[in-house]
This record gives sequence, structure tokens and C-alpha cells, in this order.
Amino acid sequence: MQNLSDKVREFNKVKGFFTRDEKVLSYFKEHFNSNSISDVLIKLNECGNHFHHQLNLSALSDFILKLNLDKLLKSGDPTAVQKICEFDNSSLIICDVASRYCNWHNPDAYAICDSITLELLYKKRATELKEFDYQTFLIDVNKWRKEMKLDEFNYRELYKFLWLFNSGL
Repeated sequence: MQNLSDKVREFNKVKGFFTRDEKVLSYFKEHFNSNSISDVLIKLNECGNHFHHQLNLSALSDFILKLNLDKLLKSGDPTAVQKICEFDNSSLIICDVASRYCNWHNPDAYAICDSITLELLYKKRATELKEFDYQTFLIDVNKWRKEMKLDEFNYRELYKFLWLFNSGL
């Protein structure tokens, strides 16, 4: 069987899967700071577009803007995700969107927390998890990443691979 690192590199070569990501990353770099609700809302639309029907993105944008996260995001402080999750502590959807929001700002510092990664790490359905702590999740992702010898990939690349692998592509 192929080495997992080789498989990730193979997926990274697939045209089309990463073109959109490159554009979004470029947008987040150009508009890193969040100075208005519209700045945050545009970014959240990218992170939570498949959750629009379950989230009030305007209220979440206002909440994130008031957190003033730009310095935390730049430094890669994992408390940025936890702070966004406080919008609704009981919702794994918020944790998913929060981790994506932070990851788009800093893909080297923030792992994406969604049902794919939670099920891979904890060997149970995401809905079965009673409590969630992003910092513990990050420690677990890093342990797994090290065990699988995938340290060379940032969290965005790793997530994309997991998504493609899970989809059977």
C-alpha cells in the first residue's frame, strides 16, 4: 500500500480540487482583518455555506466581530476557535464553522473540526460526542498527524485529503 504522505501529494496534484481553495486563501490573505460585520459575513459565507439554513450568520458575524480575533488568528492561538464556539456551546456546527473560519485565516495553525475528522479521530459518530474542546481536539489531531507521518502538510491540505479520501475520490 502507498505511503499516506505519497497519497496526500497525489491528491494535491489533482487539478480542480484546489483551484477554488487557492482563490479563497488569497481572499482571506488580502482581507485578513475583520473591521466590519460585512467583512466577517463574507468570510462566514465561505465557511458555513452548507449550514446557512441552520445558522443566523448575521448574528454570528456580529458576535465574531465583537471578539476582535485578528491578533489571535494571526498568531494561531487555538482559543480563537473556542471563543467563536461560545456563540452556541452545544452546537458542533458552530465548532465546524469556527474551525473553518480560523483555518482560512491561518491554515498552518487551525485544524478543521467536522464530522469527518471527529469520526476519524474518535472512532464514533460526531453526534455521539457529549463535550467538545478545541484545544484537546488539536492535540489529538497533531498526535494522529505525527503517527501517520503527515507533519509536512498544513491543516487545510490534510483536511482536503481526508475529505477526498472519505468521499472515495
